[in-house]
Amino acid sequence: MTQTKSENGAKLYQDANIQMIIAQAHLARAEALSNDIRAVISAFKKMTSNVKAYFRVKATVRTLEKLSDTVLADIGIERAQIPSIARDLRNGTYGVVAVKTATIETFGRKDADTTTVTPYELPLAA
Repeated sequence: MTQTKSENGAKLYQDANIQMIIAQAHLARAEALSNDIRAVISAFKKMTSNVKAYFRVKATVRTLEKLSDTVLADIGIERAQIPSIARDLRNGTYGVVAVKTATIETFGRKDADTTTVTPYELPLAA
């Protein structure tokens, strides 16, 4: 950046330098605006996704509530469970069971007395 000093000691910038500073300011403003637009679009997509999920839950509840008690019993659902089942289906957690871990003691090793593993890591004979 080229600067010259005036008689009173103030710095004077050449016109080219001023134009460069203005261009950098325009670029920074455009990037900030672009980031803001991306954030708004992302928020809008999340909102529409949540609204769609809400209506899917409502449709699932309506469909299950139309079934008779005998049909619900045949598929293993009680009428009081319908709202929570619909929410679990939306979240992808329906039918997921928490798996307990097993503690296996190892003998003859000095570095680890016990090791915690999940059942799917155990051999088939265990």
